[in-house]
Parts: sequence; C-alpha cells; structure tokens
Amino acid sequence: MKAPELIEWGNELRQFNLPKEMLEKIIYRVVDSCLFAFLNFIEQNDIDIMWDSENIRELSDGLAGELYSTQGWINRFSKFPSDEG
Repeated sequence: MKAPELIEWGNELRQFNLPKEMLEKIIYRVVDSCLFAFLNFIEQNDIDIMWDSENIRELSDGLAGELYSTQGWINRFSKFPSDEG
C-alpha cells in the first residue's frame, strides 16, 4: 500500500498493537456485516441480481440469512466461521 492515506491508516492501526490474528478477525467480521447489510438491502428493495439468467434473490428464501446458518457461506468458506451459526 503506497497511497499516502493508506500508509497513514496503517500507521494508526499499528498504534493499537493488536495481534495480527485479532485484526484479521475484526476485518472478517466487518466484511461479513457489510455483506449481510448489502444482501438484506437487495431483499428488502426487491432488487434483481442475475447470474447465468437466474435471479439469485428468487433462488433463496433469504440471502442475508444464508450467511449465518450452520451450512451458510461463512461457516463453509470463511477463515473465521461464525459463532452464530
């Protein structure tokens, strides 16, 4: 990261002196939360997202909820499986 604002942000993060594993876990949780909010927004606003001519919103009984189930995306694919699943 060579952009000045990213260098400054990295320096500020290092001041917290968090172990790398803890910082990774925080970042994963933030991404999971943003993905949940995005999928929930899609569902609540009836936005169609097409994949190979299939509407993914119609293929699911709840896109956002699929993140956190025991067979959900987070438990299946994340380095930090959900504590909630």
